[in-house]
Amino acid sequence: HQMIYGEWSKRLTVSESVSVVRSYKRCSIDDLMSDLETAPWQVLDIYDNVDDKWNYWKTLFLDILDKHAPLVKVRRRKRENDEWIDAELRQLMRSRNYFRRKHWRSNAKEDWERFNHLKREVNRQMRKAKAEHYATVCKGISWQPKRVWRQLNAVLGRGQSKPMSSLTHKGTTLTKPETVVDCFLEHFSNLPI
Repeated sequence: HQMIYGEWSKRLTVSESVSVVRSYKRCSIDDLMSDLETAPWQVLDIYDNVDDKWNYWKTLFLDILDKHAPLVKVRRRKRENDEWIDAELRQLMRSRNYFRRKHWRSNAKEDWERFNHLKREVNRQMRKAKAEHYATVCKGISWQPKRVWRQLNAVLGRGQSKPMSSLTHKGTTLTKPETVVDCFLEHFSNLPI
């Protein structure tokens, strides 16, 4: 049996992907159109080369667009194991999200109640679909315990354990094995009996 001791300071990380999208949240169409109308488009006539004209037009247009609808980074959670989500469940999730946004805008009690009802229904359907999916997967590989545990560990978020490379004790980070052992020895030898 190995002795267990340590401080866990690492946050669990969710696999995410970052994409850059244009945010039209605060974009005023009237202001955008006004800026496009007053932009110095006549400068295009100075250029003889089509590529130069295109580059000038694109730069001017994107500068105006960036002013009104800037590019923002959006983090999207990667869903690697969502085989259990079918089209019906996705539609239910879209409806739930629609009523959540509608409630944010209107602050109406009916929208809040509809959102809560759909949220509970999505959670219920998600649990049911997930359970059915993993029951089917485990049933198909029940005669192979190694594959069953691999699936269960993936569900539970367990990964391969890694050896401890450092230990933080009383604000000091210990990296040498000898100092880590001394720290353990000091800790466990001073325990009250």
